[in-house]
Parts: sequence; C-alpha cells; structure tokens
Amino acid sequence: MGRYISPYGYRVPTPRLQEFAQDATLFRQAHCCGPTCSPSRAGLLTGVTAHEAGMLGLAHRGFRLSHPEQHLGAYLKSQGYLTALVSHLDVYPTVCDLLDLPAPAHLRGHSLRPLLEGRTEEIREDLSSEVNFHASAEPMRSVRTQRFSYIRLFEEELSRPLANIDPGGSKQALLATGWGQSLRDPVQLYDLMLDPQESANVANDPR
Repeated sequence: MGRYISPYGYRVPTPRLQEFAQDATLFRQAHCCGPTCSPSRAGLLTGVTAHEAGMLGLAHRGFRLSHPEQHLGAYLKSQGYLTALVSHLDVYPTVCDLLDLPAPAHLRGHSLRPLLEGRTEEIREDLSSEVNFHASAEPMRSVRTQRFSYIRLFEEELSRPLANIDPGGSKQALLATGWGQSLRDPVQLYDLMLDPQESANVANDPR
C-alpha cells in the first residue's frame, strides 16, 4: 500500500489512518536507511547504518548485531527505563532528546524534536541509505537530497537479483515483460522534481 492512502492525498479510503494523521505529524520526505528487512530494523533500533551494526543481511541467514549494547532497548534499560521504542536512525536520538538523556556518541541520526515542535523545517540537507544482502548479495549505496536521488551499485554483475524479490503476482507480471533480463545501471541519478518516480536516469546527462 505504501503512501497510496488518503493522508497523502490519494482517493483511497483509509479513515482511521486519516484521523490518526490529523492528530499526528505526517512526514512526506521520510526515507529508510536500509530498505531490506533485518538491516532496516537494525537501523531502527541502533541509530547506525546496517554495516556499522553488523546486520548486513537477514537475521535468519546468520547475521547478528555486532554491538548489541548499542540497541535502543539496552540503552534505555541502562538509564532505568523498562520500555523500548520502534524507531529509525533519527528516532533513537529523538527519544534521548525527549527524555533529556545524552545521545550516545555512536548515533548517526538527528533528533526530530525541533521538527515536531515547529522550531525548524529541516534537520539535514541530505541522507544516505544502503543495501547489502537480502536473499542474495546486492551491495549498493544511495544519497538523497530534496532535489536529487543518487544510487551507486558496487558489483560487476548488473543483472537483477531476482531472489531478492518476493514471489507473487507482481513479480510474475514483471518477469512476463522480460524485465528480469534487463540490466541495471551501475550509477543512477534522478531529478525528483521532474521525475518523482525515479524512472529516468540522468546520470549521463551532460546538463
């Protein structure tokens, strides 16, 4: 479903989410630090990137946190709290800020508190994300600003790692078009103002 719901302006009736969004803070430029399962959750709960956390791939395939003491739950427990929050890189420092706790030095994110309290409209100019493993290796990094999205693949094999796409109707429909045989561009740059769906790579555009 993603963002195709009524709080984001789509004509999809989601009244409970609409009601919740009206009483909450709605982010339109919120991005994942590592858009695969376990690496994403590692970022949520440690405040560092997947490779720094040691969670390069899926937990059930043998990857583990290299510093479990950096987990948000462990940190809150050390400060006398009996709960932990599901968070992303910026949420861990936000929790610390709201609780008036010193943010641990290993954190990569920024507190969202100034945004939530209306004291600023931005807390950063750019952000990064990474993929390492899912069901198979797919090393890549990205940097995103308000205007541009830059993606760099770090492997010589440019065919699509189909094992990383869960089976289902969507995958079958894509494969039927020959999409699975198409090669990926090792360097990708997208102008988000003109191409918000990131469909036209302008990395080689001389402009």
